[in-house]
Amino acid sequence: MSPLPPFRQVALCLLAVGVLLRQAQPFLWEAYGPERLGYPDALFAAFLLPLLAALVLPYAAYEWFAHRHRSRPASFLVRDGGFDAPVSALAGRRIIMFGLLAFAVPVTESGDHGRQLLTDRLMLPLGVMLLLVGGTMVTDALRPGPIVRLTPDHLILGGWRRTRVPWDAVARGDALPPAPGDTTFYVREIQPGRVRWHNLPVDLSHVDTAFLVAAVHHYTFHPEHRPAVGTESELRRLRQVCATADKSQVAT
Repeated sequence: MSPLPPFRQVALCLLAVGVLLRQAQPFLWEAYGPERLGYPDALFAAFLLPLLAALVLPYAAYEWFAHRHRSRPASFLVRDGGFDAPVSALAGRRIIMFGLLAFAVPVTESGDHGRQLLTDRLMLPLGVMLLLVGGTMVTDALRPGPIVRLTPDHLILGGWRRTRVPWDAVARGDALPPAPGDTTFYVREIQPGRVRWHNLPVDLSHVDTAFLVAAVHHYTFHPEHRPAVGTESELRRLRQVCATADKSQVAT
């Protein structure tokens, strides 16, 4: 598998550009406002243009970058004795979207002596609320990777709180082959006295959905192959099985 595209690093850089453009708009309005350019020209050059640039430029640049890596490989990263499914381009889109939301309200306003920190009784709480909501969603998109990890003993679902599901606790009856277009999959963990459902976040994984689901199903039904998980030879074997066998046969 090729090195992981730096989706989130690129998204953070583009988000910084968008935030700077958004926060610069009030300064541009004061410098090139109606008194200097006339209202129609000032409205376009000092208001609409920087706002559109702040919104469109980060998304357009990120989509150009993500488009080059749009194909999700049917493979894992082999790391530290396990198979990793790294974070997909969707995380970067969420970083830009919610990051721009967090800084939608300018942090400065016009005062008697030029620009000053925001004090407006309406805009200040609105800005704080958007900052909290957007910041929370950006933090979630920055969750530590990998998003899914397979080890000889566990299926690990990534995030700020990693969930470890022992292979022997995965309910086999739920391990059905993926249908075309499916985007939501669940793993049922059966432990003495409790049953828990876990979402398998295939949309956030930079691994082919059918391959990821088939791999989980394969190790659910074939414990004899689990000890080799995390080795290059086992990854080659798994890829061959998933590529040549019928998906219904992979899980049986």
